[in-house]
Amino acid sequence: MAEDSLILTDDFVLNAFRLPKNVQPKIWKCIILLLKNDRHPSLQVKQLRTGRKGIMEGRVDETYRLIFEPTESGPVRLWYVGHHDEAYRWAEQRRMTVNHITGAMQIVVAQEMLEAAVAQAPATPAEAPALYAKLTD
Repeated sequence: MAEDSLILTDDFVLNAFRLPKNVQPKIWKCIILLLKNDRHPSLQVKQLRTGRKGIMEGRVDETYRLIFEPTESGPVRLWYVGHHDEAYRWAEQRRMTVNHITGAMQIVVAQEMLEAAVAQAPATPAEAPALYAKLTD
């Protein structure tokens, strides 16, 4: 890691502040450790099986996990923090990329999740009453 800087996604920040107050200082401690050494032993860093190399899991404590992506020449990208089951599920359902045109980070929901949502949608939308159905001549 060449820089001591971070990119925090909206998902990371929102979830960090939703977690219990006693967990929040642990998150910031992990972030400091990540900046110093993204393989620090107390983080117990592991590669996630997300279909994309480089997406890592770090341990906040026994219950909570960070999902992040270290880079060789840039900032650490913090994608998500939450309960370990939720964090794994979040990572499995998303692909994290950088838009090659704008340079912006983007999180894409996996195609399987989209297909599942479409399959659960009603086959035909409910008929809306005609706009002037209640009016007569």
